[in-house]
Amino acid sequence: MFRIKRVSKCRILGTILVIWLTIVFIFPTSYSVNAIDIKNPEELNIKPSGTSLNIVASSTIVQDIIQSIIGEAVPVIVDGTEDPHSYEPTSSEMISLAEADIIFRMGPKGLEPWWKTEWEDSKVVKLVKSYMMKPDPVMDNIKNPHVWMDPTNIKTFTTEVKNTLCAADPSNAATFSANAEKYMATLDSVLSDINKRKKDLEGTKVVVNHPAFFYLFQKLGIERLAAVEQGEGKEPSAEDIAQIIDVMTEENCQLMITNPQHETENVYEIARTTGSKISTLTPLLNVNLYINGVPVEITSYEQMIRTNLLALLNPSDPPIISTTFLTTFVIIGIATIALVVVFTIIRTRKS
Repeated sequence: MFRIKRVSKCRILGTILVIWLTIVFIFPTSYSVNAIDIKNPEELNIKPSGTSLNIVASSTIVQDIIQSIIGEAVPVIVDGTEDPHSYEPTSSEMISLAEADIIFRMGPKGLEPWWKTEWEDSKVVKLVKSYMMKPDPVMDNIKNPHVWMDPTNIKTFTTEVKNTLCAADPSNAATFSANAEKYMATLDSVLSDINKRKKDLEGTKVVVNHPAFFYLFQKLGIERLAAVEQGEGKEPSAEDIAQIIDVMTEENCQLMITNPQHETENVYEIARTTGSKISTLTPLLNVNLYINGVPVEITSYEQMIRTNLLALLNPSDPPIISTTFLTTFVIIGIATIALVVVFTIIRTRKS
């Protein structure tokens, strides 16, 4: 009799485990498993300069430009996985900034709120110019600072970085110039890709989680109807979400845009309600994007733009179970299994 009871309990425990693992690992996954052939970034044949300049970049976008020109690794303050609008530098990063010969940064305060005014001096180069920033309708016509999402502006950045480096280290000017020319050619290729994709995407209506892709979408002819984020770090209210759902329904909008650096739960909720799909893009490097479930590590500006284009053309369904609910469910599941195991052990010992 004891053996039958023990076997029954083991079967019950096994059944619970199977059901729980099935729900956790199968149901939340709504991506297609069809792989997309994503090419590696073009081989630029960048020549190492051997420069002795101590250079620091504020973001991964700036870092990519500098590294492509000098052919050497440079430290970056805000990694691609972080939200640059709310990042605070570590003590070691503060030391790097203090010891740098040249600091290249974007410039607009809203992009780098961690930057301190007293750090401004002749070694700091701000790349974003006021003429580059345009009023953004989904930001109440505040000027949008995410100008690097237009490769044309990156070409301007590249020229300024090259000229600054050549002036600071004339002995390596020829190498800097040659590398910059190769990088410019890659940017021209990226602009050509954008023009080719425009015929597939022009006129598409989207709702964005964050207004980082304003300039890229302008080049593609994509119409943004609204932004979920109601200001930097400000979560939307229930009324805001309801209004977005109404707009999407009225405009027959079937696509939402999000990015890895910001909260996505509101996007999932809206997409489920409206039956929309989601494309996850990134405005920064050193993150993973998923195209039809296939992970793509974004390591260069060129790859970022091209992968973003693929993401727009291959949107996915929102997860069936919200991440918040899933986390709660996993915790409850683990606790339940632990209780069953403890209960079984106690009953077995008593028997």
